[in-house]
Amino acid sequence: MFDFQYKESVGFVSYAAAMKAKAGGCDECSEEAEEAKKAVEELSEAVSEQNEAVAENSAAIAENKTAIAENATAIAEETTAREDAVSDLNDRIDSIPGTEFDPDDYAKKEDVYTKAEADEKFLTEHQDISGLATKEELGGVTERVSTLESEFASVDEKLIGLAEANLAQDTVIATKADDLEMENKIYALTQLVGDLGGAVTYELPSPAGKSFNALMSNNGTVKLTDDVETGRFGPGVTAKNTVKLNLNGHNLSFTGTGNNGAIMARGTEQITIYGKGTIDGGELITIQGNGADSVINLTGSTTVYRNSRNGGELVYCYAGTINITNGTFRKDVGSTDYLLNCYDANYKNGTAKIIVSSTSKTSGPKFYDFNPTDNSAEGEHTNFVAEGCEVVVSTVTEDEVEHTVYMVVKSAE
Repeated sequence: MFDFQYKESVGFVSYAAAMKAKAGGCDECSEEAEEAKKAVEELSEAVSEQNEAVAENSAAIAENKTAIAENATAIAEETTAREDAVSDLNDRIDSIPGTEFDPDDYAKKEDVYTKAEADEKFLTEHQDISGLATKEELGGVTERVSTLESEFASVDEKLIGLAEANLAQDTVIATKADDLEMENKIYALTQLVGDLGGAVTYELPSPAGKSFNALMSNNGTVKLTDDVETGRFGPGVTAKNTVKLNLNGHNLSFTGTGNNGAIMARGTEQITIYGKGTIDGGELITIQGNGADSVINLTGSTTVYRNSRNGGELVYCYAGTINITNGTFRKDVGSTDYLLNCYDANYKNGTAKIIVSSTSKTSGPKFYDFNPTDNSAEGEHTNFVAEGCEVVVSTVTEDEVEHTVYMVVKSAE
């Protein structure tokens, strides 16, 4: 992590640059201060972009709340309409005419001669019964009222459920917006520190969802925390960073196809690969140098490099330098004649180099069925091994197949 001081003339500068400038001043200090100022400005732009994204999310949330309010209004209107219908129905029930008991309307006991005569007399006096409701009609009204009550209860349940769902949705949207804003700000800050000094370690898979390519285009270290599979190859064309890849006991495999490198250094990029694990290029070239000033260092003694590229290279240098000081190199299928290979014209003019070496007299990089000191990759008796090193030859049998293993070690003399 780096300390910064604020200078009115240039903005934020590193503590080391400030001390140098205070001690005597120099062009390098001014340049470092300018670079730091530029880095902070770039961070400000990145944070501004993220704030715009958060504003857009807030607008979406506002639109969602408006839609919820409109939905609630529609339900309220439907509820009011149903209540009005019930009220109207009750008014109709209340308006149904009935009959009141009046003794004068009935025959006196002494006037009743027979039941038939009494019925005839009563019907004569009360023949208009058009305003009376029948039992069937009254029964239908009761049933309708019961149905409406059930429907209203169902509407109430739906309203409660909708309110709960809306509240939960608002909470999720707000949480996602907060998480996205925080992840992007953290990534922008770590990217800035990495660009200034390469001290940041990025985890892959990335908690912020960043891709293998995005992380490999930063300064710092990319550390695998699980096995990773990706279909893309290498960092971007304009990459000018210094990055380390720590396999950390995991496997990195590629599913892409074509004539490109699974891990490719371009521009002035420098890549160092180490740690226990396997890099499987699949049908791609596994390691490729592609920039005139690019450097790839393969240093992990427990790193295995492999691919299934039929007849193709495992390690290829079009331009730049590939230093191999450790690791195991093997192809799963096809010829091993070009396990290591360079672009012929660039190899001849010295702009494409593969250098194999070791600092140990007992261990070093191992090549299955390929002799790095004597092969035909760049013509007869091509030798990729540095001076002061030699090859120790052995045989191993794996899956009933015998392999010749060439291990490069430091010369005994």
